Amino acid sequence: MPAYFGHVDSKNRVPVRAVLLTCSIVVLLSLLNLGTEAYVALNAVSSLSSLALYLSYIIILAVVLRARLSPSGSFRAGEWNLGRWGLPLNVFALVYTLYTMVWLPFPTTLPVSAQSMNYCGPVFVAAMSGVVGAWYVWGRKHWQGPNKKVVEIVLRLASE
Repeated sequence: MPAYFGHVDSKNRVPVRAVLLTCSIVVLLSLLNLGTEAYVALNAVSSLSSLALYLSYIIILAVVLRARLSPSGSFRAGEWNLGRWGLPLNVFALVYTLYTMVWLPFPTTLPVSAQSMNYCGPVFVAAMSGVVGAWYVWGRKHWQGPNKKVVEIVLRLASE
């Protein structure tokens, strides 16, 4: 994205331009719903974005559960935690998220035709295959880690 959208408002510490761009894209995508059969396209786009969000949740939940269940006992709860309910709720969240990801790519109407099919499942698999393939072909050799200046700024702002 152009640096124009990366500008962070000094008063509110919010990237207002990026938020407005995102809102504009969402409004434009919602216009896909304004047709007789166009709701299928909107359903596919929203299912695809939901699948991506749920995948990010699964990664976080799996890492937290692995840390909680590791025999080294290295997991330490932060200031805000759910105490003894944390582990069962993490397990429930992981199972529910996996369950939801199974049903998101399904079509919304029966019988299924080429026009009513929800293509987000195959598109998601193709996109993830491309991303993972790009990582193994190029990314793992060229990625230098997170931008250290950005990490310093975030940590400084978090400590204020």
